[in-house]
Amino acid sequence: MKVVLSFLIGIFLPLYLNAQSSDEKLLHDKMSVISKNFFNILNDEKNDSQMRRDKIIKEVIHLFDFELMARLSLEKNIKKSISQEEYKEFTEIFETYIKNFYLDKLDLLKGSTSTIKDVKQSKKNRITVNASVDSKESSTSVVYKFYKTKQNKWLIYDLEIANVSILKSYRAQFSSYLSEHTFNELLIKLKTQA
Repeated sequence: MKVVLSFLIGIFLPLYLNAQSSDEKLLHDKMSVISKNFFNILNDEKNDSQMRRDKIIKEVIHLFDFELMARLSLEKNIKKSISQEEYKEFTEIFETYIKNFYLDKLDLLKGSTSTIKDVKQSKKNRITVNASVDSKESSTSVVYKFYKTKQNKWLIYDLEIANVSILKSYRAQFSSYLSEHTFNELLIKLKTQA
């Protein structure tokens, strides 16, 4: 039986690995390691709240393109109506806001683990990494959306948590807010919440 199993693995494993692009395999392996490290940091009782934040920032922050995320969170007509200075200020505030928003929620994930399910390349420069965050009570799907930069780096530009895109959510919130307020008022609101 072991001989047959070894034979089948010997035949089908190389076929499977060759079927995945090298970028898919790279991101699968990278996200598996980062996810494991993330939850090890989170669940290590030796880490207090500030230590967890600092270690997690160091572990995951380089994966995100916050400038692109900020740009995609605004509708095109809004981007056209603001100055370069306002846009620059918005991207800086948005980065701080989104980091703090999710870092403040870290304790909700304590006791959880994560599994990288699969990796799919939808376009030449787009890959999604499908994962789940699992606790004793529930399992939540998470999709990391990556794009390839001109420097050949893969960076996250959006996340879907339980089938909800954070970019679409922010875009809808900002659009709704700006239908009744000025862009400067949005900046002030984000600053106070960051």
